[in-house]
Amino acid sequence: MKKIDVKKILVGLAAIIMCIASCMSLSAQRIIRVLPYYDSKTAKWGLKNSDGKILTSGRYDHIKVVSVSGKYALVWLNYKWGVIDVAGHETIPCEYDDFGEVLYIKNQGYVIIFAKMNDKWGLVSMVEGKVIIPCKYDQIRKFDSDGLVKVELDSKYGMIDKTGKEIMPCKYDMISELKKDSLASVRLDGKCGMIDKTGKEIIPCKYDKEFWFDKDDFSEVCLGGKWGIIDKTGKEIIPCKYDKEFSFGKDDFSEVCLGGKWGIIDKTGKEIIPCKYDKKFFLGINDFSEVCLGGKWGIIDKTGKEIIPCKYDGVHGYDYKDGLARVCLNGKWGIIDKTGKEIIPFKYDAVGFYYDGLAAVKSGRKWGYIDESGKKVISFKYDEAGDFNNGTAEVRLKGKKIRINEKGKKVRLFSTYP
Repeated sequence: MKKIDVKKILVGLAAIIMCIASCMSLSAQRIIRVLPYYDSKTAKWGLKNSDGKILTSGRYDHIKVVSVSGKYALVWLNYKWGVIDVAGHETIPCEYDDFGEVLYIKNQGYVIIFAKMNDKWGLVSMVEGKVIIPCKYDQIRKFDSDGLVKVELDSKYGMIDKTGKEIMPCKYDMISELKKDSLASVRLDGKCGMIDKTGKEIIPCKYDKEFWFDKDDFSEVCLGGKWGIIDKTGKEIIPCKYDKEFSFGKDDFSEVCLGGKWGIIDKTGKEIIPCKYDKKFFLGINDFSEVCLGGKWGIIDKTGKEIIPCKYDGVHGYDYKDGLARVCLNGKWGIIDKTGKEIIPFKYDAVGFYYDGLAAVKSGRKWGYIDESGKKVISFKYDEAGDFNNGTAEVRLKGKKIRINEKGKKVRLFSTYP
């Protein structure tokens, strides 16, 4: 016969008993809700719990239980607001015109409420009725993560801490919320600057627009209508001399405009390509760009070197692998190489790039195809013509889309189904 392990049985029973006791304890300690009730004898409101026990007699015109703690209720009497606890004690007398948001300060262990008196706002503790911030402000915002609150007085903004101490006087036209770096943007007399959480002015209020620092602690700023870059100390990294905002990319280059002419600089302000071109341009993924100078177009590389001189009426793309560019001269399009040699003569109304050794070209209102020597290989009869891919191209003929091969013959594509 198998031996019974008495010790294991006793341990199991003890665990079951503890579980039952715990459940009974939780049941006994169930949360009892506090509810307002209407006293028909006094025609007033009081408090009772969910078991029906009267906590306060009916003597108020209105009662609202504060859900954040469940221990206090807002009461209204003779058009004034106050606060009572569940025992009926008035922790805040009924003398306020209005109440706003209720805040529970966990690390301080007390509940506060925004209170209004004589059209001014302050903060009062709901526990003992202590005035934390006197009712003297036109507006009070919510506390931020640094324990500071923005206040408004006579259309000017400042900041105070949770004790009511003035951190920044109410002198600014605008104060933003403090960001993760504990800095706030401010505006004074129409100019913008930056302050820290102690109220110290880190960047003086002299810039035209609000600004923020990026992850590298730099910011674009505008001064007198001109743009530059500063660091967190206010040091000018790039002087405020450019006409437009910057657009730095992953390569840390940005197009800039100076005196109506465009160029490119890096994040140190070094001029990579001088500001001499008529229109804004971008360096493509292959570091080449179409540029306009004196109304004529060409192509430059990322150093500013002219690959195709600015002498054409238009430039549309540069194939850096083959060194070919589609260019327009006197209203007609052709293809040249990077030395300027004419590969395809300037006689077409539109020209595509070579794919599978063929390029779509337009003459008049119709499209056809030429080979790399410029010889016509597919007649000019199509309304639209796409690029060749794996030996076929999609074209439109008499309103219908079809696919042709490299000899211009219509081909039929078969779909394979699993």
